[in-house]
Amino acid sequence: MGNCSSLLTKPCLGVSDIRYDSSASNNLVDQDLLWSQYTGYWGPILERRNTLSEGNAPREPSFYNPIQKAGWPYKSDVFTSFRMTTTEGTRFKSHRIYFYMPASAEFCSQTPPDGMRNTVDPNQVCGHHGNVQVMEEFGTSTFEKDGVINLIWVNVGPESDESSGIPSQETRMSTVDGSAVFTYVNRPGVFTYSLTETFYGDGHDHLIGVGTGASDEPGAPNFKRQAGSLSAPKINVDELLPALKNAYEEHNIVEIPAWVKNGEEHPNCLAKPWGRCPTENDWCSQLDPSCNVSMYQEPSASLNGVGIALVSVITIGIVSFSFYFFKRYMVANQRKRYTTHFAKQMADHLGHTGSISQLDPVELQNEFNRIDGGLQGNDGLIQKDELWAWVQSGKMGVMSKNDFDALFAAIDVDGDGDVSFLEFCGFMARCGSAYDKEAEALLSANDKQDNMKGIAKMVARKKIE
Repeated sequence: MGNCSSLLTKPCLGVSDIRYDSSASNNLVDQDLLWSQYTGYWGPILERRNTLSEGNAPREPSFYNPIQKAGWPYKSDVFTSFRMTTTEGTRFKSHRIYFYMPASAEFCSQTPPDGMRNTVDPNQVCGHHGNVQVMEEFGTSTFEKDGVINLIWVNVGPESDESSGIPSQETRMSTVDGSAVFTYVNRPGVFTYSLTETFYGDGHDHLIGVGTGASDEPGAPNFKRQAGSLSAPKINVDELLPALKNAYEEHNIVEIPAWVKNGEEHPNCLAKPWGRCPTENDWCSQLDPSCNVSMYQEPSASLNGVGIALVSVITIGIVSFSFYFFKRYMVANQRKRYTTHFAKQMADHLGHTGSISQLDPVELQNEFNRIDGGLQGNDGLIQKDELWAWVQSGKMGVMSKNDFDALFAAIDVDGDGDVSFLEFCGFMARCGSAYDKEAEALLSANDKQDNMKGIAKMVARKKIE
């Protein structure tokens, strides 16, 4: 069919739909430069989160269940975090560390139920030690090529809410008007959360964010809603490590990671050893465009109106041309059949062995009269039924009705339904070569017959002698 967007074909689908444009990049920064601005180090980030049910009460610490790894016995309505984000081709990685202040003395004065604790780490002291939680998000661009990130792997931990792997909820990130990033999390029937982070300041070096969420967890007495906010400056790597170390110390964290204490680059995966980073197979199994083939393939080119019209004209022309020559071929074959039949019949009736030019006019007139009902009482015209009877009367076989109709039409030049002697002679002249051929064949047959008779006489004479 040829390439799309030619003179005769419809425009390529990729012209109007970027998903089908093979030249459009799958890389996130190529799709939206804001992802480049979002990449880097952010912190310290001040975050607030409140529960909007039960009189807008702040989130209270809860006892920790070490078997279920659930519960958070620290202040969690106000906390500090740091974010380390990278964007490489189609892949996005975000490492976050959340710092929580120790629980209040009022909470720590309560006796935990059996099997539960008022700290996550048994080496901690309630009210004195704070805690950290790590969240890592790994995502890819999509074959939609719209700048959206689909999170394909999440690590949360250690201990409380610990998980590592493909998320159970859908999480997508997208840019908004070149100045904001929108994140939407949805786990149907359990949890939804949305967060809008807006850039401001010179060079977009600050972020403010507002988020809302709702949960309907199984067994929860009420439907809970949450609201949160954040404010974050962008920093460089030289500022990140001292600020992180200071946050660990300010929150009285029992154990500080070696890479923080030693001022080293952060690991590719903070979740080790309790979690793991996605492998190359994990990335590809989640439709990372860098190692998968898009389902949006440019279809075969289809004809536009001009192309359809041209193909139709060519097709009709070919069919008409073929039909014309086929018709000519069939007519020529039919003409040959009825001419040969007629010539054989005439040669047989006349018994003439010369060429048609040697025929005596009287012989032609007598044959015409014979066809016209005999030598007595004819009307000087051959009707169609008279010619049909003559054609069928000889020993030349039966002529088909279609061939006879064509024969009569060829002889009846003026088309009045009767054949005059002049029309009869004219047709004889037109089929002269066929008559001559049949007359010659008749001569050959007669010669053979005469020879056979001569041989027979000689044989008989020999016997008598």
